Amino acid sequence: MAYASPAQLATWLGLPPFTGAQAERAQLLLDIATGKIDDETGQSLDLADTVDHLDGSGSDLLVLSRWPVTAVASVTVDGVLLAADEYECETTGLLRRTRGCWALDEDVDVAYTAGYTTAPKSVVGMCLELAAGGWSSLGVKKSERLADYQVAYLREGISLSTADKKALGRYSSNR
Repeated sequence: MAYASPAQLATWLGLPPFTGAQAERAQLLLDIATGKIDDETGQSLDLADTVDHLDGSGSDLLVLSRWPVTAVASVTVDGVLLAADEYECETTGLLRRTRGCWALDEDVDVAYTAGYTTAPKSVVGMCLELAAGGWSSLGVKKSERLADYQVAYLREGISLSTADKKALGRYSSNR
């Protein structure tokens, strides 16, 4: 699901609400922008149920692939369900074994829920800005002159700037 809606994109662009083909084009651009954001962060930020299949680490910590973690449904080790008091999970995706450690030869399966119920406002804004860049094939104008016509673009089409990538780093799965 895209991090912003076609109605939000129309407002962002200062246009009347989209209809028909315009709405479909807007949704496609928002889906592409969302994909660019997900690719950069290494994870979807949408709230979703996830199952990680991990190998024991030899320590009391395992790192889940997605975050923020909102709930842990179950943790099994070599097919045996652990009691809830045998582990703790932080919202950052760190799963700590409270009794001992995760042995290196253990197969650990963790069923959990991670992500945001609504995308952070900074991500929504970035999604809208990226989609707006794709709305015209040239991108979003940064400045324009009239005499001896000159134009500069903030971004070319749907592309993440270095500043965008830096801002998305806080949501990266490669923490």
